[in-house]
Amino acid sequence: MSTLHDELAELQSSAAHHFSHTTLARDVTSVRRRVRRDRGVTYAIGTLAVAGLGGGTVYASMLGAGGTQLAPADASPSTSASASLDAVATPSSAPIEDDGSPTLALDAEVTVYAGDRLATVAALLGQAFDVSPAVAAQALHQAAPGDDAEGWIDPAGYQLPAGTSLTEAATLMVGSRASDLERLGVSDEDSNEVLTLASIIEVETTTHDPQDMAVISAVLSNRIEMDMQLQLDSTVLYAVESDGPFTTDSERAVDSPYNTYLYAGLPPGPIATPSDEAIEAALHPADSEYLYYVTTNRATGAIQFAETYDEHVENVMRLQEWLQENGESIP
Repeated sequence: MSTLHDELAELQSSAAHHFSHTTLARDVTSVRRRVRRDRGVTYAIGTLAVAGLGGGTVYASMLGAGGTQLAPADASPSTSASASLDAVATPSSAPIEDDGSPTLALDAEVTVYAGDRLATVAALLGQAFDVSPAVAAQALHQAAPGDDAEGWIDPAGYQLPAGTSLTEAATLMVGSRASDLERLGVSDEDSNEVLTLASIIEVETTTHDPQDMAVISAVLSNRIEMDMQLQLDSTVLYAVESDGPFTTDSERAVDSPYNTYLYAGLPPGPIATPSDEAIEAALHPADSEYLYYVTTNRATGAIQFAETYDEHVENVMRLQEWLQENGESIP
């Protein structure tokens, strides 16, 4: 069985001839920068925070999860995170040949933010190369180990010189992530689980504080160890291709392996692009007994954690007060 590194080596070898003749091949180290979406003024109410509060009616009347995602002031993604997954979720069986890969006529920049879904990245990459999101997604899928690029794209600003091919751009985006995982000591066999957990941590941590990420990682790990369902709205929102921020009774009843209300443990794969901080949190959860969390202030993203159900209910009441004071309502 080939390893992640074997697959990347083969991919890099097959593309080496074309890649070596591009400006991108010479300048790659100077054009990458880590970027993260500033969502401090938005929210993703901790989805498993209300696990155990009762039936869906009680849940829907009190809390939701997920989060509207806004670009930082210095970047304006040209498509929203709600870009349809229909054209990008399933890799195409038709291979993309380097000789036929679209190339850039002019320099372009594609910025991938932590928390972006593959659908968003494919739309941005497709726009840069003047191809459909499906064609861009196909290139990304084929560059990724296991032929599924969700979670495998490194969040960064990619400045792509004229002459760069779509295959080369996809190889760069995925290769950067693989390099990160190797640096962090993630083995090939553990990569999918780590990226899946990290992607959830990324979406669930409204503050984007590494310490909060580590605690949320601990909450998820604690629940898995105790055979408690994760009950994450973020995974349901991924399954139904919605940004949320809230899920409905019918959405939480959708039969999908990403529905953590119906299926125990982690979903089968990542739900977004995690940052390095989220991957670190997945690898090194905090030493904590917490089992619940909830975002109690949607303006700041402040998160409250709890070990017991009663403590958690008190935190939920804080959120209810905030909602009332700010004229917010749950659909």
